[in-house]
Amino acid sequence: LGQFSADMRQYFDLTGRLLGYEFIDLTPDLQAAAREIDSDKLLYFPTNLHLTQMGHEVISSRLLKVLPRELK
Repeated sequence: LGQFSADMRQYFDLTGRLLGYEFIDLTPDLQAAAREIDSDKLLYFPTNLHLTQMGHEVISSRLLKVLPRELK
């Protein structure tokens, strides 16, 4: 799955450039957060893989750093 993830992120990055949008890869931020948080806290719900509140916080923190000010 690691290689599949890397391949898909590379595809979205390349396709985004070809279509004129920027792909923001949140995978490294989520992976770092998963290593740092307590084991009883989750970024995703295990039953449906939707983000938990903590997962949303990780993503919003990253997006606040990279999105232009006028979009915030």
